[in-house]
Amino acid sequence: MARELRTRAYSAHECPSGQLVGVLNGVPFNFPNLPAGHGFGLATCSDSHGRPTVDSDLRIDHQDPSNLGFVNGQYEESNAVPGYREATASNMLPEFLRNSPATHISLPLPPAGDAMTTLLARTNPSRPQVVPLSIVQDIADLPKMLKEAGDFLKRRGRKIPITARDVANQHLAFKFGWLPLINDIHELLNVNQYVDRRVGEIKRLYTAPGLKRRIKLGRVSDTDSDQVVVNSDSLCFIVARRSRTTTANRWGTVRWRIVPEASPSWYRPEHAFIFQEARRLVTGFSVEGLFEGAWDLLPWSFLIDWGTNASEYIASQGSSIPALPSNASVMTATTTIERWSVVSMPKGYTYEPGSRVATTKERYCGSATISAHIPFLDMSRLSVLGSLFVQRMKR
Repeated sequence: MARELRTRAYSAHECPSGQLVGVLNGVPFNFPNLPAGHGFGLATCSDSHGRPTVDSDLRIDHQDPSNLGFVNGQYEESNAVPGYREATASNMLPEFLRNSPATHISLPLPPAGDAMTTLLARTNPSRPQVVPLSIVQDIADLPKMLKEAGDFLKRRGRKIPITARDVANQHLAFKFGWLPLINDIHELLNVNQYVDRRVGEIKRLYTAPGLKRRIKLGRVSDTDSDQVVVNSDSLCFIVARRSRTTTANRWGTVRWRIVPEASPSWYRPEHAFIFQEARRLVTGFSVEGLFEGAWDLLPWSFLIDWGTNASEYIASQGSSIPALPSNASVMTATTTIERWSVVSMPKGYTYEPGSRVATTKERYCGSATISAHIPFLDMSRLSVLGSLFVQRMKR
């Protein structure tokens, strides 16, 4: 049986019995809740099945409305003929909450294919930890950075006015000079720890199960609020405030295995060989380390990294150790909590709206992708662009 897509759905909750009954302009009406057994809190699961038996893309959506409240009470217009315009609510669920599921806020998450590229680049056994060319460049720039910092401090000490260009220069020097230098020093101080860790990875790589890695790929959250007409019946017109909080967590798992053509399955290298390989790879004396250093030395390469994942894609293809990824998956769990509060409703009713939760779980099993996109400009990037503009504008 060839693999085919399938979607399954079921009702996680049933809408309780309840209704709004009354008389509108002399005409009796009855607005019941959803029919008994109607899907209230629908859950769906979409995936593929069949042969060959492999991991496939998966999406699960679940709605949990169990904490929503209901409208109760009686209303009668004071200026109307008795029995002409009146209504009674009994465990009534407002129509918007009956018919419209909770939705997620749109979050700035990269596409799953880009996340797969990040997963492979950060777990590739051939990845460098220390980049020699970058360290050499940082050391070469150190005298210049010290002189500029000294001149800046002297000007402040002599009460010489500090211009916007001076501030921009120091900000860029800190961002692209001092911070990378501090990071390089930290990496060098911990290089033995990194080598020991890589030795363990390579040893697991040469076993039958291979090297399994699981890493975090980011967490994003956002909130918003608005007002919604949750019930539009003229005798039970209710406006409520909706406050949403959406949180997305993303992580990835992958299993690396030695290419069968590179070594037989029974081969287990000696510890001395593994240690030498681990030290060479961690310290960047490899093709991958050379490329990453050359990329860092390119002018404006950081702007390219903002708009593409080209450097990560190339890093994901590193093969100083002949290993290939398998069973790679990127998982994303998105949860939205909607909290409701009454803004306005007719007198005579009681209503505590409560809250509801929407959950989406996704698994991506496709390949790594290289892509270009409009950069997401957070405060850090905007500050860099602002400093570059001030630094280069004409006096």
